Amino acid sequence: MASKRELLSPEVAVADEQAHVHGFMATCGIGNRLMLYGGSKSACRDEGHLRANLHHGCRLHEVEWDKDMHSPITRRLVNESHNIFVALQQQAENLTDLALKSYLVKASRYYRSVIKGCCWALQSESENTSSEDEKAWLEDQQQIFQIIELIWSLCEILYIDTTPGAPSLRQLLGWVRWHFTEGKKLASEIIQDKPEKHSCYWEAIYRLLLQGCIDEALELFSKHPLHKTDSFRSLSEMMGKMPQLANFMSQGRSLPEFDIKWRHWRDECEQRLEAGEFLTDSNLTTMAKILCGDEEVFYQMKDYCETWFHMLVSRLFYQNPVVKNSELQHYIQTCLDMYRGDSSHTAQLDSILVAVFEFNINQMIRDCSTYLGSWWFTSHLGDLLYHSGHLEPQKLPQGVNLREYLLLEYASSLMSHKSLWAVAIHYFDFCPDNGSDYLGLYLERIPLDTEVKAHKLLHICEKRGLQEHAKSICKVMGKKCLLNNRVGQALNWFLKSKDSSYATVLSERILTEYSETGQFSNLDLLENLGSSMFLSSKLTFLGQYREFHKLYEDGDIQEAAILLVSLLSARLAPKAFWVTLLCDALPLLEAEQVVISSQQTYELMHCVEELTKEASLVGDENQKKMLEVEKTKLSNICLALTRNLDRAIIVEGSVKPF
Repeated sequence: MASKRELLSPEVAVADEQAHVHGFMATCGIGNRLMLYGGSKSACRDEGHLRANLHHGCRLHEVEWDKDMHSPITRRLVNESHNIFVALQQQAENLTDLALKSYLVKASRYYRSVIKGCCWALQSESENTSSEDEKAWLEDQQQIFQIIELIWSLCEILYIDTTPGAPSLRQLLGWVRWHFTEGKKLASEIIQDKPEKHSCYWEAIYRLLLQGCIDEALELFSKHPLHKTDSFRSLSEMMGKMPQLANFMSQGRSLPEFDIKWRHWRDECEQRLEAGEFLTDSNLTTMAKILCGDEEVFYQMKDYCETWFHMLVSRLFYQNPVVKNSELQHYIQTCLDMYRGDSSHTAQLDSILVAVFEFNINQMIRDCSTYLGSWWFTSHLGDLLYHSGHLEPQKLPQGVNLREYLLLEYASSLMSHKSLWAVAIHYFDFCPDNGSDYLGLYLERIPLDTEVKAHKLLHICEKRGLQEHAKSICKVMGKKCLLNNRVGQALNWFLKSKDSSYATVLSERILTEYSETGQFSNLDLLENLGSSMFLSSKLTFLGQYREFHKLYEDGDIQEAAILLVSLLSARLAPKAFWVTLLCDALPLLEAEQVVISSQQTYELMHCVEELTKEASLVGDENQKKMLEVEKTKLSNICLALTRNLDRAIIVEGSVKPF
């Protein structure tokens, strides 16, 4: 059983000269993270101050909290519980009534099995580590999850796995037996030797009786050498005759019938006790008093029960086994008073368990959030209780209901981890009021370290309709690629973001590269632009121009000629690229067959004339030298156009034979 966990407020000391002078300023990081730096608003606005102190003693401090779920063992818990959570939300939408209740019980048990697995892994790790600090942390974590499992299993008994009108004492006995195992350990140790000579023989029997383990206690009791004497046989008979609620329920018999039979049995026990049948041995008298539910004997058994809630279950088993769940709270105070002042008494845990027994769920969740320090437990248990109808849906002052508040806090605590942020996103999905807003704010702060991560985030945004965030991711990645001179990848990202300005700039850059090298890079991208080419006129030209080259390479020179002329006549091509297009037209003009008509030739001549006029207006000497080269090209083009016009007119004016 877990012991008390001390709640300590950590003392933080930061050695920073600027902080001592100006104080601290902070900027929010991702998730539960703050970036602290020394300075004040006035100081940070002072450019001289920044220059003097930016690299001299001014430090950036990273502060994180709620990192308990970031360790390798607890990360496994996070991932496994995430699968249970998502499946539960899906089933909650489709199932109703009994089917939903059955699934909630199953989900609760899945959660508890994950918690137990985490406890075992923490214990194994603590036994194998050589570091004292790590060992202490692992033991602390193990203690926390033991408490979590204790509370969760009690909530499952009282809120989830319930039968209307049936008492939960049988499940509560199982709850006590699972978390207090000393009695069974002693019994298994004693029974292998001579039981009556063992110093803890009677203690083991008392512990078994207090946990309702009548059969095990009777077996150990029968090992005593005096078990055939009258007093021993009388007590054995009463233990064997004790009515068991589980047997009645399995036989389909009613609760009132069990209550009547149990009361007759207890009356008989009291009669035999008063008749002095057990006076031969004080231990027999003590056992008989336990069976009779004697008030005083439970004070004697205080140390064997260890805690008030064990004592509560033990007393009810012998005093009122048909107690209703709603009546449990009336028996708590007496048991609490019995353990008041105990050094092992844990006030925080007591407060939580009392709230559970009193069906004060809001108080229980509030105490758990304060005491256990992690949002994992309260968020998942709160969600389970919400679907079972026990968590009220009214809104908190924060503007959301309690379930959503817990899920938002838990998801936020995961966002600062390098991989768990992907898990947190699914929790935001099931927060209908503010989940999308939270997710959007966090997505803006996730560093785009790799293209794989960027594509993953992009898929997340597109799936959830976060179009603006998707565009932002694409723009950031496009700029990164551009800084690394990866023009094709940059264009691909800007196409996804539908950023026409950057698409235009990169199209011009690709065209300039083609003008210098005579080759296109990223052919796959250019040949598969599809409808994206219409994002900007420059991109449309780039796609069409690549299509021209492809037609020409495939031997379809007629279609290539039509496309080339249309690019010039429609003024789709940048004017700086006209000379290159006209040069591309030369092989078509010199082809054996006429592929450019007279009308198309006039269009090309008009382009040459326009370029020539603009060249004559240039006054800059450097530009004039560059234009001399262009003029030589234009002269050759004019000659080819003239020859092609002659041929085209002749061909077009000829009468084709029938």
